[in-house]
Amino acid sequence: MCACGSRQDAGGGNIGFWDVVVITASDEEQARTYLEQVRWRQELGQIPMSCAYHVVPDPPGCKIGNGGATLVVLDFLRAQAKFLNSPIYSDLT
Repeated sequence: MCACGSRQDAGGGNIGFWDVVVITASDEEQARTYLEQVRWRQELGQIPMSCAYHVVPDPPGCKIGNGGATLVVLDFLRAQAKFLNSPIYSDLT
């Protein structure tokens, strides 16, 4: 992944940031709360505005755990790449 944003470290040098950040949540309510936190931190300048942030909740029903959440995120990213016609994830579509 290439850095799309940057922040300054304690010494004043720029450090890179990700293109996309995906946060998993156990349900829709937790996802809304996490998204509010992301937006608040962007407004405060604590995280870059230039990065795409997504909060992906687990599907309803029984808990799917970390491994299941990872698979849900991979499917989400595949769908996003296909929707955006992105060559980066063309092998996943």
